[in-house]
Amino acid sequence: MVSKTISPIELKEQLRTEVRARRKLFSNPNSTPNSIHEIDSQSWFRNAQTVAIYISQTEEFPTRGLFDLCIRSKKTIVAPVMHGNTLRFRTLSQWNELHVNAQNILEPSFGNEIDPKIIDVFFVPLLAFDRSGNRLGRGGKSGGYYDRLFSNSDIRGKRVGVGFGIQECFSVPTEPHDAKMDYILTDRCLIKSF
Repeated sequence: MVSKTISPIELKEQLRTEVRARRKLFSNPNSTPNSIHEIDSQSWFRNAQTVAIYISQTEEFPTRGLFDLCIRSKKTIVAPVMHGNTLRFRTLSQWNELHVNAQNILEPSFGNEIDPKIIDVFFVPLLAFDRSGNRLGRGGKSGGYYDRLFSNSDIRGKRVGVGFGIQECFSVPTEPHDAKMDYILTDRCLIKSF
């Protein structure tokens, strides 16, 4: 009897299905997790001038608290804008400057475009993660935006994956193009990758 080897792509899809089901049972989009306050004590955040924050969707870790923290800390805030199969970043000074794009994702309506090479910290959405900093994104046809972004070695900002603690897995399947996170922020704590 020959056993079939499951490819990393198949493993990722299985994991996405499992974690989406877990997250659906848990998420509370209206609450701001207390763990956000751990960010303020990190030197890499205190020293940052420009911070990229994704705009959370229903069932995702709510990023409005990160936005408010950056406003209080007088950071330049940028948010991703989908452009073809790449991400661009525009300044965002008020939460109500957002509109829904063709993929039903909120992004800045206007604002100056910022070169990602000068961004000091990236808060990145994730669907699953492990303690080694491996991150599983949404996948599908629109997937891979952040992996493509971070494949550019000139982009040196800290990478902080953001999700709920229930999205943690023992090991996330990876492929060579997958970008690791330096930290993971959950509703429970901030985790430094090892």
